[in-house]
Amino acid sequence: MTGFNDAVEELTVPSPRYPSLYQVNTRVMLTELSRSLGRPATLDDISDAELDRLAGTGFDWIWLLSVWQTGPAAQRFRVAISSGDVSSRRR
Repeated sequence: MTGFNDAVEELTVPSPRYPSLYQVNTRVMLTELSRSLGRPATLDDISDAELDRLAGTGFDWIWLLSVWQTGPAAQRFRVAISSGDVSSRRR
């Protein structure tokens, strides 16, 4: 009978010494997907084919950036920026 550690060891793939990382701006990806779907998209709406395409790019790791939901302050800031109400210079 094999234990949990034996099962995990069988599933573990050795990492390269210097792994490569592909970063995906998930917020942009979901915005584009939302436009094509005609409704707000979620991570679940990313097709298996797209995930397979990303997996086949040859990178060791795929990092999905911006997967968190923004709060009211960030949403107000985005609206202000897009309407031109906020200066782009730093204070």
